[in-house]
Amino acid sequence: MQVVSKINIGSAFKTGAMTTMLMWLVIGLPVMALVGFSASSNMASLNLEEQMGFAAIASIICVAYVCGVLVYAAIGGVTAALAALFYNLSARWFGGLKVELVADDAKA
Repeated sequence: MQVVSKINIGSAFKTGAMTTMLMWLVIGLPVMALVGFSASSNMASLNLEEQMGFAAIASIICVAYVCGVLVYAAIGGVTAALAALFYNLSARWFGGLKVELVADDAKA
């Protein structure tokens, strides 16, 4: 048995940021499309499309999507770094995660 005694906080930050950024890239576009459609249908009485134009509304949704990528990357990175920090503290106090590593001889 091997014990994972420490997780590198910088590595956890990078991995968490990339993971949540990729999740937003995949999930965020349909979410922003739904937000845009629901907002335009709810604000039909305000004639928002006539006042701003379709291109302006679409550009606002695109800017929000790009900002969402950056925000989710930052939130995911900070969350993963905090999780690594707390894991390192608990591993120091109570022992780390025990894992069994097995060599895969079939591929050699």
